[in-house]
Amino acid sequence: MISRESLSVAARSTRALLVAAGLLMIATTLAAQGSEGGLPYSFQKSTRPAIHTIVLPPVDVSVLLAEDRREAALGLPFRFGYPIERRLDMTSAGTWSPLPDGGRLWRLRLVCPGAYSINLVYDAFWLPRGARFFLYNDDESSVLGAFTHRNNKPHGKFATGPTRGDACTLEYHEPPGVEQPGRITIARIIHGYRNVFDKLDKSFGDSGACNVNVQCPEGAAWEAQIRSVAMILTGGGWRLCSGALVNNVRNDYTPYFLTANHCLGGEETWVIMFNYQSSSCANFDGQTTDTV
Repeated sequence: MISRESLSVAARSTRALLVAAGLLMIATTLAAQGSEGGLPYSFQKSTRPAIHTIVLPPVDVSVLLAEDRREAALGLPFRFGYPIERRLDMTSAGTWSPLPDGGRLWRLRLVCPGAYSINLVYDAFWLPRGARFFLYNDDESSVLGAFTHRNNKPHGKFATGPTRGDACTLEYHEPPGVEQPGRITIARIIHGYRNVFDKLDKSFGDSGACNVNVQCPEGAAWEAQIRSVAMILTGGGWRLCSGALVNNVRNDYTPYFLTANHCLGGEETWVIMFNYQSSSCANFDGQTTDTV
């Protein structure tokens, strides 16, 4: 796997991508829709303060780190989280609140004690037009969404990226008069026992001298290639890989994404993070919020 700093370095040239393609890399088709921004309903309107909270069991970090050391020798994709298989839907969990206009609000708070982050994989996800879905942490410093009907997929699955901290609130706002109620079913909760935001297998800035930050002068001629590179939150939801968008000979903008064979699996629930790069040549850590 390419380190986080190398994600922005790998696209310095098309030649580098072609060499990488020879190392058991294949292309898959990227079909996704990003979030639409905005604020959750509860941030703007007065709502019932009580929210159903589920506390998940703690994880044994020392055992997981020992497993990671063994996995590193096998070349497996970097693992930052532990998956907790827990099926939660809008009937069995969460708090519903009626709204003055006839709409309704569903909220559920998940707590993973000691986690750096929480991210989720859904095995059922469908939102009606006008509905909006958000996720956020307790201090509201990490907000994902709005996800809308444009995020519905034919296979009915979905995944969301990590929110910071050991608590995450899901909030679904459904307006009155929808054609049918929304469906959100959690299949897996990822307890981030490693800090996916700040520290990965190699710390930020730990790449070799041959790797040049794309914000340095050497990257000036490769802007298009740099923008193609992305980090992948894999289908299982607890490993990271990397890859790049590639064109085809028809130049028809089919969004093919080139990645390594060992990254594959569960592509319908990948979260792909673009624009992870330093803000300057001085190697500042990048942001991970530009996702599809």
